[in-house]
Amino acid sequence: NDDDSSATTDPVFGLKPLNQKDFVMFYNLVDFCQDLLSEQSIELFEKWVHRFLYDIISASTKYPLVSGFYRFASLVMNICLKLRYFNSNSNGDTTIESMETDTNETSNNNIIGVTILIQKFAHEVLSRLKQYRDDLLTSCLQFILSLPSECIDYDFTDYVPAVQMALDMGLSYLPLAEQVIDSLERWSKSSSLTLTSYYEQLLPYFDDFLRLSHHQ
Repeated sequence: NDDDSSATTDPVFGLKPLNQKDFVMFYNLVDFCQDLLSEQSIELFEKWVHRFLYDIISASTKYPLVSGFYRFASLVMNICLKLRYFNSNSNGDTTIESMETDTNETSNNNIIGVTILIQKFAHEVLSRLKQYRDDLLTSCLQFILSLPSECIDYDFTDYVPAVQMALDMGLSYLPLAEQVIDSLERWSKSSSLTLTSYYEQLLPYFDDFLRLSHHQ
């Protein structure tokens, strides 16, 4: 039975929050922040980027099956893109040793710290994608797609399966497909990613969209 098989491989299957009311309030808070923070005076959020992300990622690492944390992380990435937050980081060599622990660290060190934090978290998320389904998987993919090119380390190889997965899911959930297009367009402008090297692996996934459009 396919349903039974899906249930046994879905880590969220059968799980219920200990306090349903708190869980609903948390997701309402996520929705509220997405509506408020993404549009209203985003420049005021800039100094809180590192602290907010650190707390969200710490919570997500502790509770990886809660999709709201990935949605929060996506929200911060979208704000960073609007602020051009990472563009002022002239130092491309981001290493753990380069982070300052002093609370009075410079703006550039803050950016380096955020970059490293996101890179490590992104790899954690990528390693778990195949275990997830439905809303949890969608939220994780949306986070990966929200990444600025400065936060994609090494090469793009590790991210290709996530993009392919998002395109597959995008056939039945168009906003995800649209986000893939936007992200690929944004990433293609980065000289460090050399995205053209991966088109051969990605373009076949657009065939189904063309067929779908033709049948409609």
